[in-house]
Amino acid sequence: MMDQTNSSNRPLFNVNSLIIEGDSKIGKMTFLLYLLAFYYRQKALIFSAQDPYLFRRKISVLKEKYPQFSDLEKLIDPYFLAEDWTDMKRKYGYDFLLREILRIVRESDEKIIVFHRIGDFFEFQDRHEIERIYKALIKKITGMGKRVIFVLSRQSEFFEQIQHIAEEYTDITVIITKDEKNRRLVDIRDALHNREYPTMLFKIHLNQFILEELKTDNESQRLDRHVLIVELNEAHENMIDITKYILEAGSFAIHYADSLESILKEIFIEPALIVVYMKRNEENFETTKAIKQMLPDVQIVAILDQPFVRSEDAREAYLRGCAELFANNFNLDDYIRTLEKLLGEPFYNRLLEQLPLEKKVMKKKEDLKALAIEAKKKHIYFTLIVLSSQTPFEGNLKGSRKYDYLYIERNKLYFLAVNTLPRHTFPIIEKFRKYNPDTHLICMWEPINIVEACF
Repeated sequence: MMDQTNSSNRPLFNVNSLIIEGDSKIGKMTFLLYLLAFYYRQKALIFSAQDPYLFRRKISVLKEKYPQFSDLEKLIDPYFLAEDWTDMKRKYGYDFLLREILRIVRESDEKIIVFHRIGDFFEFQDRHEIERIYKALIKKITGMGKRVIFVLSRQSEFFEQIQHIAEEYTDITVIITKDEKNRRLVDIRDALHNREYPTMLFKIHLNQFILEELKTDNESQRLDRHVLIVELNEAHENMIDITKYILEAGSFAIHYADSLESILKEIFIEPALIVVYMKRNEENFETTKAIKQMLPDVQIVAILDQPFVRSEDAREAYLRGCAELFANNFNLDDYIRTLEKLLGEPFYNRLLEQLPLEKKVMKKKEDLKALAIEAKKKHIYFTLIVLSSQTPFEGNLKGSRKYDYLYIERNKLYFLAVNTLPRHTFPIIEKFRKYNPDTHLICMWEPINIVEACF
């Protein structure tokens, strides 16, 4: 799971200039690195007024503690103000510092330029220079076609002055605070578009940093409901893992049972939904009937251990308390829509909308890998297939769906099919065999396994 918002955050942060502000030790630097790694996915040139040892120690701690930051040093190119910079500034003035910074920016290939601890670039006697320097940095750097980000501490002597200037000249302001529960809240002020955005929560979940919309108490209660997964007969393939994976996108508390006796032990959690894997027999249908009698408000989804559902099967299921009945080769889109409908919450499709809206051919394999990893963190289900052929593949997505993505390495093709079970990828493979008859499958991965190995 990663960013639970109603729409993608990329357009929000896709501006020419922004400033991140907040108290000391509240996570401004961590939030900046998160944006670089998971929104911009670009290396940044960073000018910092922090002591180089402390800066590098922070990077080292994040790398060691959080796997998502393991390649952090590849995302930053830091420059530090020299120890004698105040003497140089007094001798040569701020114009010298400004020219030197712009020279480095101009010669750098990086498209994101960061000024970390911008308040510490100035001394009291220099306070009248702040607005001129701030404006010049934005104007000159954005004029080069690059994005500029400032990081400002509320403990800075010049916080209020820089904050006032930023409101005038910076596209968006990111304000990080903490609430009574010590949670990090992120608020956005959009001066460029004069828009309001919901408060977001920047937190650690399963040892990963994520950014999600802050839910109201009512929403939190609705999303913290319980789901009971019952395996009356051995489930087909890894259906239980798939159901669990999908439901984890919605922060549901998941419980398990494998008999009527163990179901009775879970009755007191009052589940909002029960998913039952079962063979079609009288004993199992009597179990679903008993569940419905004990919990008349519960929604029951039954999945039969057979590849088809007959009309008499459906009729029997409905009479025995089931709201929906599926065969074990169900279409995943239909299954997800049913779960969302019965739970009264579009918990999955809300996350799905955060993926790029258009099917596309990726220019770099790293981009497809990043997309797959992001989808996995959001608990968006997909199957990733890798094909090879003696003849080069063509980047043809004709006939594919909205959320299909591919990358081509001449004789090797990577195809990421969202909301597609492995057994439903064979028509995709056959489509490519029409143009490359010698196409064969190298590997196939689901997100419940280690997807990175496919790359």
